[in-house]
Amino acid sequence: MKHIIFFIFIITPIFSFANDITNINSITIDRKKVFEKEDKDWFFGAPLFNSVHFLTKEYIIEDEILFAINDTISEDSFLETERNLRATGLFTEVKIELEENSENNYDVFVITKDRWSFYPSILFGIIGEDMNYGGRLQEFNLFGTGTYINMSGIFREELDIGLEGLFELRNQRIFRSELALDVSILANQYITRQDVKIHKDYRTLATTNSYGISANNNFGKEFFLNDIFLKYLFPDLKFLPINEKTIKTWYSRAWKMNDFVYLTGLLEYNKTDRGLNFFQRAYDNQGKILVGFSSSAQNFYAVERINSYNIEDLEEGGWGTAILGKTFPIASYGGERGFFYVAGQAEKSVYTKDFYLFGQLTGASSFSSDFAKYTYQSFLGLGFVRLNEKLLLAAKFDQQAVWNWPRFRQLVIDETRGLRGYSAGELAGDNRLTTNIELRYFPDWQVFIFKLSGALFYDIASVWNQTIEIFDSKFYSSIGAGLRLHFTKSDNPLHTFRIDFPYNFHTKKVGISLGVSQYFEAFGKHRFRLPEIYGTEFDFE
Repeated sequence: MKHIIFFIFIITPIFSFANDITNINSITIDRKKVFEKEDKDWFFGAPLFNSVHFLTKEYIIEDEILFAINDTISEDSFLETERNLRATGLFTEVKIELEENSENNYDVFVITKDRWSFYPSILFGIIGEDMNYGGRLQEFNLFGTGTYINMSGIFREELDIGLEGLFELRNQRIFRSELALDVSILANQYITRQDVKIHKDYRTLATTNSYGISANNNFGKEFFLNDIFLKYLFPDLKFLPINEKTIKTWYSRAWKMNDFVYLTGLLEYNKTDRGLNFFQRAYDNQGKILVGFSSSAQNFYAVERINSYNIEDLEEGGWGTAILGKTFPIASYGGERGFFYVAGQAEKSVYTKDFYLFGQLTGASSFSSDFAKYTYQSFLGLGFVRLNEKLLLAAKFDQQAVWNWPRFRQLVIDETRGLRGYSAGELAGDNRLTTNIELRYFPDWQVFIFKLSGALFYDIASVWNQTIEIFDSKFYSSIGAGLRLHFTKSDNPLHTFRIDFPYNFHTKKVGISLGVSQYFEAFGKHRFRLPEIYGTEFDFE
């Protein structure tokens, strides 16, 4: 008689083999097509769609499997294999089954169901009172090799940007190696941004090192959006010239103790010309040597109806890092004198079946003798409360602030940065605070290959400069309702289509907000991060 064990990872324990050693007799990979006849959304055109979709190559799945024939059966290795396969973004369903072959010997079946990977799109969006429209070709699994490619052209009305093109290429394993490749080129009439990165990540819980190199080249003009005072000083200034080149390289080593512990070294070279010295930014034209001492702990839970109907991997645990560094001027390009740098970041999350809370606190400063400069602080909070099986209350709180920051800085609140219903680039400053609250409803309604959900939301945000106290800053807010269409043949968050109708309390008008994915994710991730200079984020449009 056959015994089948299904890995439904919400329920534990799974095994009841007592003290017997159980071994893997064979491993079979079962690749399911995008549409199968037993699917609820099977229709007459499904065979045609299957015929033009390249099924994921078997070796792509093999490279993520963390067990082998004759290994002792390990629940942990099965769980992690499932998570890693889901993380590739190539499948809508991943599961592992065991079938008893003989006493204490089991055949293992790794079952994957491909997601639809080719998305030709007509793009249309509204930001405040401005419209964007264009087209995009997106392939997430080129010829079944796990390669992502994106080519898009869009006409952007906001800030009169006009035609903008974007090309992206990503391969998670170059020639089946541990190295990944990321390439991106964005260009419009004002700015060109070129990025390339080759890197080896911490792919599994057993990976002991990570390293890489990246290069960025940005040139053209960025928008000048800052406050009324600076506009008064530069009344005719609309653009800031930029010619910036950055190279980074890093190496990291990991050890498994009670938690995971990391030691990371990073080198960075930056050469920047911004035209006017007044608009030079912190750490421009400086080399950087950073060392990070970090640790992380994670427990994983399979959840659904948080951000979408699909199963997602929620992480509970923590992350912490302490960063020490030294900056030094690239003298021939006018860099500031060198600084000693100290930074820290700590985050923690707690999760029960119906409640989740995540908090991340960051602080950093540079020092020259006993004088602190470029002091930065931020806090990110996420959470949700499940009111019942279909109803969820989710929230996000995001705040950044600086002190003794004499160089130019520009943070924006608008449609894409925390405040639905407000035009792009309308509000900018040195510091920023945004809060988003959503009541999400997942009724299990399905129309063809889409599942529907809805949301009621409230956004409130402010930006202010260092010379102003937060209590003296002006807050802006919007309220509204929205609809989400979740594509059932993909678990990619970008394949949730969002339509919101915000009421702008400032203008007293109702607008339309169109986008992809939920406006914010309701839980965070405790992942390894490279040491960095905090506070250098800049909204260039």
